[in-house]
Amino acid sequence: NLQSVSQFEKDFIALQATMNNLYGNYFLSYHKGGNGFRISHAQKSLSIYLKHLWCLGQIPLPPICPIDNVVLKLTEAKGVDATWTFVNSLDEHKKRFTLIDNEARKKKLPIAEWEILNFKV
Repeated sequence: NLQSVSQFEKDFIALQATMNNLYGNYFLSYHKGGNGFRISHAQKSLSIYLKHLWCLGQIPLPPICPIDNVVLKLTEAKGVDATWTFVNSLDEHKKRFTLIDNEARKKKLPIAEWEILNFKV
């Protein structure tokens, strides 16, 4: 079964909550009024895991790719929209995801395929 983007979002929000609930003391900034394990961390962690499973042929194509500054620079993102590390709201995530989705659509590729073909460090 192909996973939807909205289900993926629910999954990484749940991962973020679990990480902060179980391991919050390991995220020093969380206890100093910071954001702890952010949405950006959860999204990238889960999407990298799914990317590896997909590349190994163990799951179908994921609905999203790992997002970071390198991927965002491949889009029309400018300024703060080209940053990823401090993203901590679903709205911020969706804004950046839309930029990636637009680039993949231009190439007529699923997002995961677009990312794997274009990501270079």
